[in-house]
Amino acid sequence: MYDVIPYPDQDSALIKDLIDKIKKSGNSKNYIDLKRYTNMLGKYGFKMNDMFKKGSYKRLDENLYELRPTNFRIFFTFKNQTFYLLHGFFKKSQETPMQEIELAKKYIKEIHKK
Repeated sequence: MYDVIPYPDQDSALIKDLIDKIKKSGNSKNYIDLKRYTNMLGKYGFKMNDMFKKGSYKRLDENLYELRPTNFRIFFTFKNQTFYLLHGFFKKSQETPMQEIELAKKYIKEIHKK
C-alpha cells in the first residue's frame, strides 16, 4: 500500500481545480473514476496496469506519470513510497499539451529537491 497525496498539501492542492471542474460538470462517472483511479494507484502502485486496468497510467518522462481515466488526465510523481498528485486537465485531443507537461515538471523539481 502506498500513500497518495495532493501536492503541495490538502488545503492548497493543485489538483483541486480539476476536482472542482469534475464536480461542476455534474458527471458523477468522472468523480467516481477520479476516486477509483487514485485508490488503485495507492493499492497497486506501478503494478496498476497489470492488477487493475491496462493503460490506467502512462510514464511521460523520468519522474512524470499520468493517470488515464476516460476523458481526463492526472499528473503524478513518486518519491519515498508516496505518489504526489500534481494537477490534471480534461482531455481535448490525443496529445498531452506541452504546457501541462512543463507545469508538472516544475512541481516535480520542487518535490524532488525536498
